[in-house]
Amino acid sequence: MELKFPKIFNNSQIYITLPEFLQNPTGKSTSNFASRKRISDGLMMSYHKLLHKYKHFDHEIFQIKQSYYFYFKIPSETVDNVYYDVVLEFYPKESKNVLDNNLNNYGLKFFSNAPSCMFTYTYVLNDNKILIDKLKDFCSKEALTKRPKVTNPVEQFGFEKSIFYACYHIREGKLLDKLKISSYRFFNKKIKEDNLNLFLSKNIKHQESKLKEYESKKKLMVERRKEERLLKKKNKT
Repeated sequence: MELKFPKIFNNSQIYITLPEFLQNPTGKSTSNFASRKRISDGLMMSYHKLLHKYKHFDHEIFQIKQSYYFYFKIPSETVDNVYYDVVLEFYPKESKNVLDNNLNNYGLKFFSNAPSCMFTYTYVLNDNKILIDKLKDFCSKEALTKRPKVTNPVEQFGFEKSIFYACYHIREGKLLDKLKISSYRFFNKKIKEDNLNLFLSKNIKHQESKLKEYESKKKLMVERRKEERLLKKKNKT
């Protein structure tokens, strides 16, 4: 499997920009347009519902040399009090990108500890070198090395929800504009890389740890709702 984006640096390196991801994460020559648009339109509606419910997605932006890192806590749509750590790394794929006024043409790398990313896309991101290198230790070893034969047999990157919501939030908030980023209240100006690594290590949960948290809170939620239904039924009698 090979994503259909231009290769740079060496024969195995590919890049994808944020506009390209939001349009078609599987590559320019793949996927039916109508089907793709239907999926993205549905995700945009879900994004707005989620944002309306939570009012705000916690996030911070960091600049390390010429690269930008966006850290998001994206809430689960199905389980209360579960937040997925999503990190996006924007890097200049060509030296001229440093002079750009925005990040539209920057290469993009990804990380998410959402179970859907872990089981379906972590292997693909790693295999195509678009997984954030410094966050590999937060990924399931099995997800990194075992092909997703059941969840993603064609091994294509797709519209993973937590990543899509973070990317869409950046676009909607016009946070691709470097001037806006520089004056943004959630922007940490050119911190040292060690400080960024410390921040990420303190705030990001391992994929397997997040999965356990999700399953535990989902079980409690199901049990609570069951008790509420029984109590409601009892009160009616």
